[in-house]
Amino acid sequence: MNILKIALPALLAVAVGPTLFACSGDDKSLGETNAEIQAGRKRCSAGGGTCVSLSPGSCAGTYGDATTYLCGGVGVGCCLPKTAPVASSTCAERGGSCVGISPSSCTSGDWVDATQASCGGGVGVGCCVPKVAPTKNACELAGGTCTGLAPGSCNGDFGDASKYSCGSGVGVGCCLPKAAPATCESAGGTCVGISPGSCPPGKLGDASKYTCGTGIGVGCCLP
Repeated sequence: MNILKIALPALLAVAVGPTLFACSGDDKSLGETNAEIQAGRKRCSAGGGTCVSLSPGSCAGTYGDATTYLCGGVGVGCCLPKTAPVASSTCAERGGSCVGISPSSCTSGDWVDATQASCGGGVGVGCCVPKVAPTKNACELAGGTCTGLAPGSCNGDFGDASKYSCGSGVGVGCCLPKAAPATCESAGGTCVGISPGSCPPGKLGDASKYTCGTGIGVGCCLP
């Protein structure tokens, strides 16, 4: 009988001890073996985490892989702190400036996501980069305006679509300003008063093609 009294607590310690350990969320009693270390396994606390129960709201960070971050016990996982995203470049490298975030601080530019352009550890600061000027199409580069193909929509002349593109718009053409008439002098003519004998017959040029300026009663006498 005395032998049973002595042996019973020891037997209970052996039987119950592992069960209590299996429900524990503490990894301090875990010792990584050489095989575990070689496999990349480590205690949760060694990875900066905390062993918590696997239940909603128990981890404010992210649960680590159970095969990598060891926690003794059942229903327990390793809660690792969240890591801030690393920006791919600095604001200066993107050609921007770090300014305070307010409605009027970046009106002449565009905000860049903090994950794309870093302004360091400043709070309430963002990266403002200059606006990119819109590119002009072939029509605009030629001094024209893209307008709908409708009667009266163009005060000039519609340009050839193969030369003066308006992009991918349908039913749109390039309205080019009317070409200014050549000056009389550039055509080799002479501006003279329109009167009998002032210019040989058939030599008086068309006023819409050969201008003599704003003079009234004046025409271009061509050679």
